[in-house]
Amino acid sequence: MATLNLWNNFTKRRNSTKQPAAAADLSLDVKLKENCSIANPVFIVSGDYFTANYAQFAGQYYFVDDVVSVHNGLCEIHCSKDVLATYKSQIQASSPYVLYYDHVNTEISDKRLSTKTTQITQSENGAFDEFGKGTCYVLSVIGKDTVGQYAISLSDLKEIVNQSFLDTLQNQIDATPLPLTDSLIDFAKYITDLLKNEALSFTYVGKIADCIRNCYALPIRYQAWGGSSETIYIGKASSGKTGYMLSSSERILHDSATVNIPWQATDWRRNAPYHELYLYIPCIGLTTISPSDVIGETVLHIDLTLDKLSGDIIVNVGTASKVLAQYTSNVAVNYPVGFSNVDPAGAITSVAGAVGALSGAVNPAVGAALAGLGIANIIQPQPESIGSNGGGAFLGLVGFTGYKVYCFSIFHDTTVAPSNISAAQGTPYNGVLSLASITGYVRTAGASVNMPGFGGDRDTVNSFLDGGIYIE
Repeated sequence: MATLNLWNNFTKRRNSTKQPAAAADLSLDVKLKENCSIANPVFIVSGDYFTANYAQFAGQYYFVDDVVSVHNGLCEIHCSKDVLATYKSQIQASSPYVLYYDHVNTEISDKRLSTKTTQITQSENGAFDEFGKGTCYVLSVIGKDTVGQYAISLSDLKEIVNQSFLDTLQNQIDATPLPLTDSLIDFAKYITDLLKNEALSFTYVGKIADCIRNCYALPIRYQAWGGSSETIYIGKASSGKTGYMLSSSERILHDSATVNIPWQATDWRRNAPYHELYLYIPCIGLTTISPSDVIGETVLHIDLTLDKLSGDIIVNVGTASKVLAQYTSNVAVNYPVGFSNVDPAGAITSVAGAVGALSGAVNPAVGAALAGLGIANIIQPQPESIGSNGGGAFLGLVGFTGYKVYCFSIFHDTTVAPSNISAAQGTPYNGVLSLASITGYVRTAGASVNMPGFGGDRDTVNSFLDGGIYIE
């Protein structure tokens, strides 16, 4: 005879290592039915025990699969071995490769979960210290002693390029008196030398407007330009206006902005395809940021370098630890100024032609005076007014975005929260793990528990682990 411990209404899952915590409801002296397996034993007992559903025999645990009444006062208890409860200590002593177990996972994407079609968009923004805080107008002119670029107020700029203002400047030019020469040859030589000298000394060559070479606007405050205040000369004529001319050390402007990343999750859903990140920079446009490159980061840094004299910019985007991207652009918006150039060589050719036409026709002194009138017509300014400034498409962004940097996140959440299935199916781990201190759901890959028992028991335990069990 042997002892069989029975429990009534014991609850547990089929794939659980749970063992009864309480003492058996009854212990019986039993004998095994002839020709039965120890893996699926049948016990013959006296009495009716139809409420028993779990058993222990010879140190091993069994599910009671059925109780069969043989005849009055005698029944058979049919059992199957519960290998997970029987070999619980060996299972917990193992360190298999674990695919999933019940824990908090923030790094590994759980591909078992479906994503929602519905998207949620959030944004954050940041601003530069100087860039986009105003508009600075820059005028490039050929002056008395140099070619310079001056930051100038819009009101002064409009007055300088005004037609009547240019006429006034032209009339103030001190022209060298025409001498009464004794011959046309001397007169032609005088004119040639005059044009050569005046051209090389940055004087007016043709029209006064030709000395205005360029004008553009930069999206920075007037005060951010820097430089020293100087009188602006157009050719040899003073405009009566002042502007700020840069020194070489002030040519480059460095500026920066920061923007928070609008994460909409704190776990692995920060990665694609759950999150999409976009960065908008006014001078560059809309760019994508790979979520995997900035997981663990909270802020993006945008560093801008501006060449004030050309409008060229370099923009670096990164985090505190790395650079993510570099972009280049030009933010100088042309402020159109009309001008035409006079070729000194062409002017000399015209003079020679005019002098030749006069040869022998008039008194040399009169001819010289008439020739002088012709020359004056060649270089007489015909000022051209500037076009009205539409501000440029780029400058128009001030009202739309305020030159701010924006970071957008588009989030497609999972249909259920990852924690919703952790207790039932675990969350990803994908590594070798000791099961000694693990409780709850565990699923392995290629488990091979070192344990006693029959070969069938080993196969069954390993198969259970690879399919997922509950350590309880």
